Amino acid sequence: NELKERPGQTIWQKLASQFKEFLVLLLVIAAVISLLLGEASDALVIFLVVVINAVLGVFQEFKAEKSLAALKTLSAPTAKVFREGEATSVAARQLVPGDLILLEAGDLVPADARLLEADNL
Repeated sequence: NELKERPGQTIWQKLASQFKEFLVLLLVIAAVISLLLGEASDALVIFLVVVINAVLGVFQEFKAEKSLAALKTLSAPTAKVFREGEATSVAARQLVPGDLILLEAGDLVPADARLLEADNL
């Protein structure tokens, strides 16, 4: 009842992905050229800017993933089911074959289901 998520990237993979952008590669090339021309201070400044940019990019990705995970927990679908003679609310991923799902107007069907009874459908 739930889609499988892709495994996340490691911090090193995220850091490496920051250096795949065209402008970042252009800055690295410019730093190497500056170094070859004897401008070590310029090359150092460019390298520092690239590294700081990469670290900030990884930090932003981490914060975005954390926010997305929080939103997923807030929007986790639930279902009203009839179990053991009582109507209870459970997470949709905990539904099992044989559960009687109680639906009202506006509810989303949380899983594949067979309609047993309807009123004004």
